[in-house]
Amino acid sequence: MSTNEITWALRRALVLAGVSRAHSFASSSLRRGGLTTATDAGIPEDIRTLQSGHASHANRSYETPTHQLYQFSRAFAL
Repeated sequence: MSTNEITWALRRALVLAGVSRAHSFASSSLRRGGLTTATDAGIPEDIRTLQSGHASHANRSYETPTHQLYQFSRAFAL
């Protein structure tokens, strides 16, 4: 599946769920949430890097403290 197809599927699911700002989300939203969740769960960084498909530790730029993700979701009324 291409990143465009993933973004389209994500936005469609959000529209069906009634999220008014569905157009603001993209496949990178899934990557950010997944990597942050894995970090919070204690998954080792080498496994997170492998799973995300990054060649280096670029996955770090996607990892956001959970409290910041919560504030973001509140801003979008999710």
